[in-house]
Amino acid sequence: GKTCIDAVAIDLPGYGDSHVNRPGSAALRADYLARVVNETIPNKNIILISPSMSGLIIKISDYSKILTPTLITYGSRDKRLGRNGAHFLKHLPNSKVIVVKNAGHAWYMEKPKIWHRHILRFIKNINRD
Repeated sequence: GKTCIDAVAIDLPGYGDSHVNRPGSAALRADYLARVVNETIPNKNIILISPSMSGLIIKISDYSKILTPTLITYGSRDKRLGRNGAHFLKHLPNSKVIVVKNAGHAWYMEKPKIWHRHILRFIKNINRD
């Protein structure tokens, strides 16, 4: 059968080519994300999908405390952040890394069918646990 999922896309401010005020500390960034989630979809379990520099929403030293299932993906041709980000994010204890061949930094936009297949498989595996 088909999988139906409510989705809310959050583009976290202040990274990459964004020209907005950057939330200063990891605590401020985490507070911003918590407010967005609580105001948008209160009292629901959520699956947060956040691209690129979003791994910096918390301090790297706190990664080991996060037990949430985490899917880390990047394109094999990503010259900006892919391997570097995965190097830090692999410290999340319940994480899985997928490297997509012949894809760049924003591979989820380059190859949306592959992106959706990986995301849906990941969500189905979470729901089995």
